[in-house]
Amino acid sequence: KYVKHRIEQGKADATINRQLTTLSTIMKTCFADGKFSADGRMPPKLPLRKEYEQRVRYWSVEEEQIFRAECEQRGDNYNIVGDMVLLSLRGGCRQGEVLKLQVRDVWDEPEANDGEGIMHITLPAPMTKSSKTRNITVAGECRKMMLKRLAGLNQQDKIFGKFISKDALAHRFNTIKGKMGLGNDEEFIFHACRHTCLTRLSEQGMQPRAIQIWAGHQDLKTTMRYIHPSKLAMEQGGSMMATYDISP
Repeated sequence: KYVKHRIEQGKADATINRQLTTLSTIMKTCFADGKFSADGRMPPKLPLRKEYEQRVRYWSVEEEQIFRAECEQRGDNYNIVGDMVLLSLRGGCRQGEVLKLQVRDVWDEPEANDGEGIMHITLPAPMTKSSKTRNITVAGECRKMMLKRLAGLNQQDKIFGKFISKDALAHRFNTIKGKMGLGNDEEFIFHACRHTCLTRLSEQGMQPRAIQIWAGHQDLKTTMRYIHPSKLAMEQGGSMMATYDISP
């Protein structure tokens, strides 16, 4: 019943397995302390679900442009969705992290990056999945968007969560998704922005270990599941290997 309930909630097999493993550990600890059952019964073995390959969906540059353009056409209620997507695409933030992000978590360094500016964002432990603080930076268009969002807010204010709820975000995101003709694409979700960011960092030459720290993953294997080579990168691989051809 528990597994069925979690599946209905949309939880991935890997997430369910982690929860089952934790539950199994708790039961074994209780059994060792003589507190599992009055008749001495041993805890049942919890069968884990088979974990299939993770979602490989990531956003193309064209999809990003179309999504944000659709948001801009619909005014402020949708512009905020486009801005949240931009932050996730550039910073690899999870949806919940974007919603909880506060003004006090952001520090701008306008003279850095050869005068172009760099914005530092700290994601405090309570809001991250790993319960560990991590730091990211954004620049360019994303930084400019964030500076506009910060204007007039207090240190304790949520930058996005003050103006939009999780349910409203989901509704507006799916509205734009439908307008793009992707209504039936179950993998075109907000979390795919995070996949996209990590993939793009890899394509730009950032080392896997650095991407792991950026993403806040405890295990490098998790990071590698997020990094999906694009079609262009795969095509370039063929061209790279062709340089070894020996001309007749």
